[in-house]
Amino acid sequence: MTIFNILLILTSAYIYVDLSSKVHDKISKRKLFVIAIIFLTIGIIFEIFLTKPKNFNYITLSFLPLIQLICFELSSKLLKPFIGKYPYMPFREKIGAKVMGNGFPKNRRVKYSDYLFMFIQLFIPLITIIIIIAQINKI
Repeated sequence: MTIFNILLILTSAYIYVDLSSKVHDKISKRKLFVIAIIFLTIGIIFEIFLTKPKNFNYITLSFLPLIQLICFELSSKLLKPFIGKYPYMPFREKIGAKVMGNGFPKNRRVKYSDYLFMFIQLFIPLITIIIIIAQINKI
C-alpha cells in the first residue's frame, strides 16, 4: 500500500467523522468538496503517469471522498422529512437521548431515522467502491 492510498483512506475517514459530528454550513461543505476534488485530481494524475493500463487502484480509491460527500447530500435530502433540518449520525447515543454533536439544537433527540442515516453513510460508499472495483476487474 502506497503513501497515497493511506492518505486517501485517512482523508475519507476525516470526511466521514467531520460530516457526522457537526452541523455544516455551505463553507465547510465547500472545504470538504475541495479536499475531495484535490484527491480525485491527484488520483487521476497518478493513474495516468504511474500505473500500468490495467491497474485502476488509484482512480477508484480517489473517488471515495467524493462518493461520501455525494452520499451525504443525497441521503440528507431523501431523509429530510424524517430527520429534519439537521442530519445526525449517532455513535453511542441511544434512541431518545440528546444529540452530542456541535451546532445542533438543544432539544434535538436521536431518532430511528438517525440510525438509518448512519447506516446509509457507512455502507453505501463502501458498496459503491466495491461495485466499481468489481466492474473494473471484469474489463
